[in-house]
Amino acid sequence: MIGVELVRDRATREAFPAETGFTSKVLAGALRRGVFVYPASPGAGRDAILLGPPFTIGDDELDLLVEALPGAIDDAAKLAAA
Repeated sequence: MIGVELVRDRATREAFPAETGFTSKVLAGALRRGVFVYPASPGAGRDAILLGPPFTIGDDELDLLVEALPGAIDDAAKLAAA
């Protein structure tokens, strides 16, 4: 598994406000793109996701993950800013 912390500002590591539900938005965006990722913690912890691909994952599936995740994060950031 690989963990990815989601922050509003990389330099300061400023978190997204809890009321934005940022991790949930990323999870939903990833699912819309055909990728399932896990929330790293339940409730109001830091925003983070876990990537847990199977050992048998192929190149095509890895490409899908690599292409889908940035779009899901970008879409969630736009929604959080609105």
